[in-house]
This record gives sequence, structure tokens and C-alpha cells, in this order.
Amino acid sequence: MYRTILPFVLAFCFVFFHAGAQEKKITVKGQVKDEATGETLIGAVVTLDGISKATDLDGNFAFEVASGEHELNISFVGYTAEKKKIKVKDAPVTLNISLASTTLKEVEIVADVARSRETPVAFSTLSSQKIQQELGPRDLPMILNQTPGVYATEAGGGSGDARINIRGFDQRNVAVLVDGIPVNDMENGQVYWSNWDGLAEITRSMQVQRGLGASKLAIASVGGTINTLTRGIDNAMGGILKQDVGNNNSLRTSLAFNSGLLKGNWGFTLAVSKKTTDGWVDQTWSDAYSYFFKVQKRFKKHLISIGANGAPQSHGQRLSATGNGAFNIATYDAAYARSLGVNVDSIQQNGFPERGRRFNPNWGTYVDSLTGKTVVLSERVNFYHKPLMNLSHFWNPSNAVSVSTIAYVSAGNGGGTGRSSGFSPGITETGQTDWQSTVNANRRNIDKYYDSTLYKTSNYLRTSWNNHFWYGMISSAQIKASNRLTLLGGIDLRKYTGYHYQTAENMVGADYTIDNSNLNQPRARNVSDPNKMEAVKKKGDVVAYNYTGYVDWGGAFAQAEYRGGWWSTFVTTSFSATGYQRRDYFKRKDVVIDGKVLSQMVGWGDTVFYNGKDTARALYGDRITRRNDTVIIRNRIPNTNKYRYDTIVGAKEYNNSSPEARYAVTDVKWYRGFTIKTGANFNLNEYNNLFVNVGYMSIAPRFDNVFDRNNRLFQSAENQLVKAVEVGYGYKLRNFRANINAYYTDWSNKPVNGTPTIADPVSGDLVSININGIGVLHKGVEVDAFYQPFSWLEVDGLLSVGNWTYKDDVVAYAYDLNGNYLDTFNLYLKGIRVGDAAQFQTGGGIKINFLKDLYVKSRYVYFTNNFANFDPASYKTPNPRNTWEVP
Repeated sequence: MYRTILPFVLAFCFVFFHAGAQEKKITVKGQVKDEATGETLIGAVVTLDGISKATDLDGNFAFEVASGEHELNISFVGYTAEKKKIKVKDAPVTLNISLASTTLKEVEIVADVARSRETPVAFSTLSSQKIQQELGPRDLPMILNQTPGVYATEAGGGSGDARINIRGFDQRNVAVLVDGIPVNDMENGQVYWSNWDGLAEITRSMQVQRGLGASKLAIASVGGTINTLTRGIDNAMGGILKQDVGNNNSLRTSLAFNSGLLKGNWGFTLAVSKKTTDGWVDQTWSDAYSYFFKVQKRFKKHLISIGANGAPQSHGQRLSATGNGAFNIATYDAAYARSLGVNVDSIQQNGFPERGRRFNPNWGTYVDSLTGKTVVLSERVNFYHKPLMNLSHFWNPSNAVSVSTIAYVSAGNGGGTGRSSGFSPGITETGQTDWQSTVNANRRNIDKYYDSTLYKTSNYLRTSWNNHFWYGMISSAQIKASNRLTLLGGIDLRKYTGYHYQTAENMVGADYTIDNSNLNQPRARNVSDPNKMEAVKKKGDVVAYNYTGYVDWGGAFAQAEYRGGWWSTFVTTSFSATGYQRRDYFKRKDVVIDGKVLSQMVGWGDTVFYNGKDTARALYGDRITRRNDTVIIRNRIPNTNKYRYDTIVGAKEYNNSSPEARYAVTDVKWYRGFTIKTGANFNLNEYNNLFVNVGYMSIAPRFDNVFDRNNRLFQSAENQLVKAVEVGYGYKLRNFRANINAYYTDWSNKPVNGTPTIADPVSGDLVSININGIGVLHKGVEVDAFYQPFSWLEVDGLLSVGNWTYKDDVVAYAYDLNGNYLDTFNLYLKGIRVGDAAQFQTGGGIKINFLKDLYVKSRYVYFTNNFANFDPASYKTPNPRNTWEVP
């Protein structure tokens, strides 16, 4: 019996001990996300040691494996596959895997998206989830306040009036792109965020690159670059129907849908929204729509994309600055004013009591005498519609070559209202605009010279129109020369026409006004002359000014990137040529004779005489005497009661109606600019990295610093020069990351808005002077960090400390058009703090996840060392006081 059962006992023990000796299984789990947006990818295929699984609804996967080295492969349609070697020991392994979209890579050729531990610049990327969670109904830039070095404000409080500064540089010096298309105004560099109101719902990611950034285009990204990328067929199918409800009757309804990749390799993205609000500040109401659509089709080696977006809107504004007499800061908050040392009692004794922080002086009411109804009239109303349409083609002829071309066109239409020149209405007891007194005065003013029944006024509201037509193309090619070296080059072509004029909008009780700004408009010689009615302007008629600005732009760029095993570097160069031209329809016409241009010679009733060498001009009303072939003109000397006599022999005469006459137009003024940037990133190990970048930019002056309102060239307009250096350090763990960077930016020939004018002592013409040599120094340190100690808790923080000052006092010399010295300007700016942006910023946020889709999030941001904006050209006395520090 013993011998019979012994083999079975031994066999059982062998099996038992062999099973007990089998290696322990270790869990390998993780989550797969979109690299740019942070969205989880559902259905991504994860293969480990030949076993494949699809990620679940949260993008998660899990395997049980033995300890040792294993190979992990991750793939998903529309994304670049990833392969990883992982080492498994005794503890569970958790992986966070990000896949890069193949479509996104095509867009990145022009959109210049920076990557962590690879691109040597300071940047922050906001995912679509973060935008949806934190933006709410605010303007899109407001979410960027959680980025170090960024100061965004809603200005006067009107919807769409937000503006943004990065490192103390305003948005005219910050490049803003949407899907690789630059959207800064071609004349002044501004960005009007009301035009992009609908982007939030379809943004896949929004990246802020601080400093010169990684942009390859020859754009004025002195302070930074903002790249906004929209959703496309590489995103999963999904949609959102959202209703925002807020105080002050704020309602916003949004609908967005993305089809993802459909059968036949095509797809579409669609979004629409409607927003209305009374505004938190009095009479900053808004009535806005937005729309966006994109259709994409993928072929074997091609991707075609057609898109359009726009946001027609109108909204009330508050644009009166404090501290201008009546509306001191005490008007808005008396207690706060006292804490700043303001003599509140004195202000209130002068009849200006506290009105509250919602107070807006830019509106009022009056009673319509015809209907008896009370009319609410806002002085400041903005309205605009700027549809942007684009056609994009991405071509991958091989794995090593990518070519992208984007053609786009934009046609903007709209403007804003304001008071006519010299119109300063009174203030009611409640602090509002006293329209009733203006209406009463206008209804008493009958001028029988023009009409015996209609009311005339010079106090009315006008609309400033800023329409434009803009088209362009960006084309680039990228070649992967080797596994480590990538070369890129391309062109950037743009053509812009801006139409600028004013029209009479609201006569405030009157019927017409008189405007003789158009020098080509017929004028009356006496009361019986019917030409007198040419000066009568009613609602919709053009007044004050009427001109067109033209901007031609040509740019070329090239970049080389090298990625070593533990380091990467790049060198970027770009060149641009900017041509400006201005045509004025209200100035005197030019006369062109055999190719010779006699600039601004003849308005209506004027005559110019030209004999092939000399010219003589008789203005309207001057006396002309002819003696055979000799002409004698008696001209009044400007600003005097004296006369001078001009004589010309053998001349032919030309007037405003001559075939040789044309509307006054300048020559095209060309400026050339260039950029050179280089940088390197060093990954010291899997946790630590260092980067450094340096750059030099030569930027063409803005349109308004090239031609003045008299259609004349500014004297001595020179390029802006920017030198910058930056260093940074990054530390990254699975649940913690932090970045710190320091920057130094030297900006020379900073343009000013308040350029002086000098009267030429001979001709009496006003000469506009551009002040060169103004320099500022921007330096500072920025820190940001993120920590997720538990799956249900996320904490982030930021700190930015800047020191932005004017470098030196400036001596500028003024010359006339012939180079003759006119005057000297001394500006005392050394040490003055740069205004209009906070130089200290700190803040943070906490997010608690209770359930999968239930969370609470709180954020706090604090700004200080914010100095008032000012005109540097006004600092003309020694030992100036620093600018006022905004509390």
C-alpha cells in the first residue's frame, strides 16, 4: 500500500511546490491621452508581450505580467504609434502615455507648438478640458491669467474688450495665431478678442509661449506667442450643448459637434453660440453670435481642410479713465480711495459723490419730444464682424517630407461710436451724460443760411469705421534629413487693405451738422451758391476723415532642428519686407504730370501752375493775375493777415477736375526686418532638464508711425530692435512637475503713440516727428508647478516677478522733409517703470474630484506693481515722478 501511494504523494508535492515557486504577477496599468489636449483616447490598442487590449471609456488599460523587461506598443487611428521598453520589479507600474496626432503634426508645421523637454522656450499649454472648466462666459484671454508672466484684463468691462500683456509687452507685440494663421491687425498689431468669441467651444489646445518663442514666422512676437488649435478629424466623435446662466441677465447657449473620422476618411467640426448680457458694469450690454465650421478630407498622402469662423457682435462700453477731474477713483469706491490717501471729502464737496464700481459715465437718457418716450443713449458702442475663411492642404509625399499650404481671406466690417470733435456734454446729478441738455440746445439751433426748419448742431455722435480686406498664404516644407536632423523652410505672403472713415451716427435731437473736412468738396462763395449744401451732413454721411491704408507683406523663414539622445537644439532665421501706403480722399488731390507727382496740390477751387520746372499754387480765394504768359498769385501767409506774391512764367494750369489729378496717395514705403533665434534643451536625466535661448529681432515700424493723418511721411521712422536671452529649468515626476525660467529682453526704438508735430516755419505745413532711441529693459523670473498627490486632488501654483523700466533719457532731433533742422526733444525717462501691466503676479488653483465627472475647482490670482499707462513723449522735464501705481 505504501509503495502504491508514494509516487502519487511525490507527484502531488512536486506540482504543489512548482506552483508555489511560480513568479508573482505584477500589475502594469496606465492611461492613454492626446498629447496636445490631454483628452483620454478611447479604444487605443495597447499591446504587451503579444497580448492586445483596448483602452476603456477613461482611456485606461491594465495587464498582469511577471517581473523583468517587457515591450509595450500603443496605437490609435490618426496618431503616431509609440513603442516603450518597461522594466517591472516587485511594485505595480503606472504609466501615463501621450500620443501625438498625425494631423496635429501637420498643423504644427505652421503653428509652432512647443513640446516639453524638447523645445527650449518657456511655455504653458491649456487643454480643451481646462478651457471648458474655467473660462465660463469670459473673453478667451482671461483664462491665460493662470499663466506666469501674463496679465489679461477686461478693460472697461465690455464683452470682447479684453486685452493681454505678456512680460509687460502689450498685445500689439504678442503674436496671436489661430490654426497657424496670424490674426494681429496688419496696421497696428492689435487683437480684438470680440472677433474670436466662439473659439472656446472648439479649441483643442491653447499654448502661450513667452518671450521670442518657437515661432518660425517673421512676426513681432516680442512678448510671446499665443497659438490656438481647433478640433478636427483626429479627435474622437463628440459634442456639447451648453447653457451658461449668470447675473445681470447673462445667457449664453453653445452647441458644438465634432464628427471625428467618418467612413471615407472625412469629417467635420461645427459650433454655434448666442450670447446676451446686460453687463456687470452699467450699460455694458452685449448681443453676440459666433459660428465655426471645418470640413476635412484625408487621402492617402494628402489632407484637405476648409474652414470658416466669425463672431458678429455689438456691445456697450465704458471707456472713461479715472483721475480726469470728475471721475476720480473716489467716484467708484470712496472707502478704497481713502485707503490710498485720496481727499475724498474735497471731491464729494465738488459735487461728485460715490457712484459704485459699476458706474459708467458713458451713457444717459433724454425724452424724445415727438414720442414722449425716454431714450437710453450710450456714447460708446462697438460692433464688428470679421469672418475668416481658410483652405489648407497638407501633403506627405514620403515619411521624410511634409508640405503644408494655408490660404486665407478675411473681410472685417464695423467700428465704434463716440462724440464728435469738441463735443463735451454735461453731467447729470447721477453722474450720467446729460443728453437732455444737448437735445434741448440742438432743438433750438436753426441756421437759416442752410435751412429755415431743420436743426443744426456740431455736438453729435459719430461712428468710426475700420473695415478691411485681407488675404494671405503661408507655405512651408519640412524635410527629415536624418533621424536627428529636421530642416524646414517656407514663405509668408499677405496683402491688407484697411478702410477708415467716420460717419454721422446720431444728431442728438438735431437734423444735420456742417463738415468741410473734405477739401475736394465744392464750397460756396455766397449765400445764393447751391454749393453751400455740400457741407450739410446727415446721418450716414462721411465726416472728419476718409482714407485707405495698404500693407504688403512678404516673409521667408528657415529652421534647422537637431535632436540628440539627451539634448536638442534649433536655429531659426526669418526675413520680411513690409510695404506701407496711404490714400486720403479728403486731402487735396495730387497732380501727376509726365511721371512727376505734385503732392496734395489741388482741392476744390484750387489751381496749380507748372512749367516743367517750377510750381505755383493758388488756393481757393487767392487772387490770380495773368499778364501774357506770366501768372502772379497773391497768397495769404499761414496764420497771419499778410500776403506774399508768387510769380511763374510759361506754366500750364491744373485744377481738381483735371485728368492729371488723383486722390492723394503716398509712395510705398518699404521696411525690411529679420529675426535670428537659437536655443538648446538638455535632458539631464528622466526628471531634470535645462534650456537656454537667445534671439535678435529687427521689426518694421507700425503703420501709424510711418504716415500721419496729413498723408505725410513721419520723419526718421526706424526699425525696432529687440535682443533677448532666457534660461530655464524643469523638473518632472509622474505626479509633480515644476518649471522656473529667467528672461532678459532689451527693446530699442520703442514706438510711441503721442508723436509730436512741428509747424514748418516756411510752408506752415505740420511735420510729424517720430522719436527714436526710446529703450526699455524687461527682465524677470517665472515659476509654475503642478502636484497631484492623490487621484482625487490636483494643486497648481505660479509666481512671476518682473522689473520693467525705461533705460535712458532720450535726445531726439526734428528735421523737415528736406532734412533741415527744426527742433530738439529731450525726454527724461531713465528709471521710469513701464506701465499698463502688473510686474508681480502670484496665484494657484485646487481641484477636488469627487466622482468621475463631479469636481470642485477654485482659483486665485493676485497682481501688484501695476503702473499706469502713459505717453513717453510727455516726459519733457528733468527729474520726473514715476507713474502712478495702480492699487
